[in-house]
Amino acid sequence: MIFVDTHVVIWLAFDQKQLSKRARAAIDDARRKGDGLPISDITLLELATLASKGRIHLAISLESFLQEVEARFVVLPISGRACARAMGLPTAYPKD
Repeated sequence: MIFVDTHVVIWLAFDQKQLSKRARAAIDDARRKGDGLPISDITLLELATLASKGRIHLAISLESFLQEVEARFVVLPISGRACARAMGLPTAYPKD
């Protein structure tokens, strides 16, 4: 199973050339097998934040865009355990 990062969602929506051939093949394979492509529920918040800051530009409303994302991906909840563990990561760890 492939767990898709926010950047990949953006690239799939706006600029598929950013994806490597290997990544594109893995995504296509996962969709063909019917596994779906999971994203974290936090990805929806990150997309909304990027749109509100003008970092991504939508041709449709934010709500419609997020509904499209929810329809195309399997949205998984982040657990309290994952949040707590993230707070224990070293300060040098990448912020996203």
